[in-house]
Amino acid sequence: MVTVIKAKKVLIKKAPAPIDLFAMKLYAKPGMHHMTESNVDELIEWMGHQSKLVVDVETTGIDLRGRDEIFGIGIGTKDIQWWIPNCNQIEDSAVTASSSVSFYRFISALEKIPALIAYNLKFDMAGLLMKCKYNPPRSQEWIDIMPMVRMVLYDHKPNMKATAACTRFVGPSEIQYDYFFKKQITKSNKLQRFDYAGEYNLGTYCMGDIYSEALVFNAVLTKIKDWQLTGLYEHHKKLTKTLMNAENIGMYFDREYCQRSYDRLSGRMLELQSEINDLAGRELDIARSTDVANMFHGFGIKSPVITEKGNESWDKNVLKLINHPVAVKIREFRALGKLGETYFANYLAVPGNVLHPQFKNWGTRTGRLSCGEPNVQNLTKMLLSWADLANYVEIDDDDEVDAAMPMDFDKAAKMAEFDENVHLSVRRVFIPRPGYTLVGFDYKQIEMRVLFSFLNNNTILREMEDPTWDAHDATAKLIWDVVPGDDTFEYYRQIAKTINFALVYGIGNKALAKSLEMTQEIASEFKKTYMEKIPEMKAFQEKILETLNIRGYVKNRYGRRYSVSPDQVYKLTNYIVQGTSGEFVCERMNALDEFLADKKTNMISQVHDEVVFEVHSSEMGVLQQLKDILEEPTLGVLLPVDMNFYNPSFVQKAKITLEEAMAMKV
Repeated sequence: MVTVIKAKKVLIKKAPAPIDLFAMKLYAKPGMHHMTESNVDELIEWMGHQSKLVVDVETTGIDLRGRDEIFGIGIGTKDIQWWIPNCNQIEDSAVTASSSVSFYRFISALEKIPALIAYNLKFDMAGLLMKCKYNPPRSQEWIDIMPMVRMVLYDHKPNMKATAACTRFVGPSEIQYDYFFKKQITKSNKLQRFDYAGEYNLGTYCMGDIYSEALVFNAVLTKIKDWQLTGLYEHHKKLTKTLMNAENIGMYFDREYCQRSYDRLSGRMLELQSEINDLAGRELDIARSTDVANMFHGFGIKSPVITEKGNESWDKNVLKLINHPVAVKIREFRALGKLGETYFANYLAVPGNVLHPQFKNWGTRTGRLSCGEPNVQNLTKMLLSWADLANYVEIDDDDEVDAAMPMDFDKAAKMAEFDENVHLSVRRVFIPRPGYTLVGFDYKQIEMRVLFSFLNNNTILREMEDPTWDAHDATAKLIWDVVPGDDTFEYYRQIAKTINFALVYGIGNKALAKSLEMTQEIASEFKKTYMEKIPEMKAFQEKILETLNIRGYVKNRYGRRYSVSPDQVYKLTNYIVQGTSGEFVCERMNALDEFLADKKTNMISQVHDEVVFEVHSSEMGVLQQLKDILEEPTLGVLLPVDMNFYNPSFVQKAKITLEEAMAMKV
């Protein structure tokens, strides 16, 4: 008896406009195979002889943890490619049980492959894990081509699309299938839905991806070996799975607080809209620059900034220059709108109470992690006052160097003082799951310690063996002979701190003077004194320039290369220090992922220098082991951590001892 199973969702269907069902036959290669009932045994046997396979999933969208589905999977090598349709997602009058059995025979065989390769692999693996009951052994390696590509590029913000990588490392001829397929899709439907292409076309397209990605993998791996980056490659191979594990667990959030905060922000924006309309003398469309421009023109005000296209600019920077009450109101309206949409509205759009941010080990030039969908690395520690939201200033994180600069919140309320009736906080959204405690281990001045570890200053190196060592105290003492308690100590410590950060974050003399609130001449004199008293710092920077001139690039301690134009040399200290620091933290995260494999405690996030955990109430004893793993001196220098206990949310922080934490009852 044949069992008939209805498809749970109609996805593969006819196009709304005529399309050749075999349009992609021109791009079919001899090694391409479409799985059918008659050749499934051949596929399974072939898979049994493979040690590595490139994999690619075709989906209805990017929300694979939610509404979107997989309608087919491609696997293969540069010589042989297979397309495996998902029988549960293909429109048919009847899908037989034998088809379903064949699909899951394939999934079972895929679990046995020692290593899987993909471009943006975590997306493909999310689809397999969430939609296909995929359950591979922990020993299966996951190799993402994207961080491999990033390792061998000097570009500041390179095009990281798979087609761009293929063009760059293989040649444009190998991606013609992609242009042709997308052109056909665009002609047939405005939504550009791949599932309208027909199964043959879609399968051939997917196998084209497998073929081109296999070529890119081979080409980039060769370059990695030529550049002697094999150690970095192995490190990131592990990191892909480490990050995937953290993403799958996700960050638990308080949906009710999120909704309350969003509603209150929306209420304030309605008030602002009314106040702006009153000042403008009419109803103003704040989102339209032309409407804003016409209003200001009515007041006799023109923008002092003209865009490249010759139009007036009315962005936040221009509004700061305009001395008119409506400009202040518009700035506040836009800032609160961005705050509400970036955080609270985005979180509320997610079903349930768990966010699954994507950590990208290919997203920055230095090698540090970046984050998106949503970004949980840009959560400001600042507590905003509901009574004075006008003081809220947008944080512009478009530039990765500026975004990484530490922020001074001395004038803001302390995190531990949070009161929901008084304050608004994005970090308050995040709470631990029942039975767990949020614990963060924050590296203390990691960039400073890494920077000074590059110097051959024995005095500083000895002092850094003390976990309480403070870089700014130490440099103020070394340069200006001041110590805590002296009348001028705080003044010189602030100067030392600013110059230290200027060196680490690649800030030029003009920005340094602005930060110190003094003229460039005076700021330059302070920096000159700094270099004279710590000559090893000047020698380090001169060595960077010399190395760049001789071989065209410099390296961090993990081998990652950096190159810049001569006028940008001052940024290389930042790249080397931040890159080394970032790779070290990720190296420790790999070790933590191994340690936590058989435990209930989870690593859930990394916010630059802080690694965040949900510690199970029955496992508070692991805190010492977590700390030991994080502080293991694999770089030959002590990089200590502070433990932050967050209770009852991510905004209420208390630094406590390990003994106090382990004695707590959750």
